[in-house]
Amino acid sequence: MSHVIEVRDLGQNRAHWVVQGRGGSEVEFDSRLTTSDRPHCLAWQSEPGAAVASEGMVMLEPIPGGTRATVRLSWCSPAGALGKGDALSTGNGPEASLEDDLQRMKQVIERGLPPREGEASVTGSRRENILH
Repeated sequence: MSHVIEVRDLGQNRAHWVVQGRGGSEVEFDSRLTTSDRPHCLAWQSEPGAAVASEGMVMLEPIPGGTRATVRLSWCSPAGALGKGDALSTGNGPEASLEDDLQRMKQVIERGLPPREGEASVTGSRRENILH
């Protein structure tokens, strides 16, 4: 995930996240793993009082010819509605970032190498990618 600077394991199904916020600032918060059915499903939720209220889930499902990756994310911007509106108007909203991140993941899995800078892009409004 391109906006994630660091995720540090705190033990006991907890993690400390450092993410890139508005204007290049760093935002930190802690989360707790709520579901761990590896390798099929991982889900997490930010801890109460976190700077970023968020929750997410990643599901990997075998399908003929590949794997379907389904990602669901929900978050409240620390900059509030103004920050969210700014991100959406500049094309830097969470949906666009997630699409790019999923495309990079697909390329890494298929090629076995990280993509080159600026190489990943996805058009349209798909919320899932099929990994072949």
